[in-house]
Amino acid sequence: SCTVTVNPNVTLTVQPGAVVKFSGSTMVVNGRLLAQGTDPAPVVFTSYWDDAHGGDTDHESRSAAPGDWTNLIINGPGSVLDHTWIGYGGAWYGYDKANLVLNTSNVTIRDSVIAWSFEKGIAIAHLDPTYPLRLTGNTFLNNVQWAVYAKPDSSWADVLLNGNSSSGSLWNGFGLEGVIDGTVTFSTTASFPFLAEQEVAVAADSTLTVTPGTT
Repeated sequence: SCTVTVNPNVTLTVQPGAVVKFSGSTMVVNGRLLAQGTDPAPVVFTSYWDDAHGGDTDHESRSAAPGDWTNLIINGPGSVLDHTWIGYGGAWYGYDKANLVLNTSNVTIRDSVIAWSFEKGIAIAHLDPTYPLRLTGNTFLNNVQWAVYAKPDSSWADVLLNGNSSSGSLWNGFGLEGVIDGTVTFSTTASFPFLAEQEVAVAADSTLTVTPGTT
């Protein structure tokens, strides 16, 4: 296992159809990751033991399983995940036990599949109030506990969800925890609700706007 790091001010571009396999490893993006696949040729980040993507690279009888690798951590601004498939991450010893960890809301995630995480599909640890978090047209499948879970370490940003779906998790939606401060808008649809399993509070002198139709 190892850590692959994209340094600040560096852009890593992964071409459509590329398959990146991990065994107990982590990718940390301090610069920018451009993973822009297509419907017939997604960009894949997955387990070394995943024979369904990229063929049988391990030549072993075992199958891919949640937690086979750690996660993809995005720290820097401007990354794009479009038509990607991210699966089998969130190892128990990793940060937030998620396939994808966001330490910025200055990121584009759309039309992607996030599946088979050990705990969370996406874990959100930090948000930038100047950039709304937008998740659009994504499918979350069989992540053991949560599709998405947000517990930012400081300020919140607008959370704008459109066309997402989740199945096979204990909590099929966008989990919330913590104190919401500033002026924040939440928007989603009934198929991908906000879920407050832990305490959520709105700070004094702050405003939370929930748009019509949001659940």
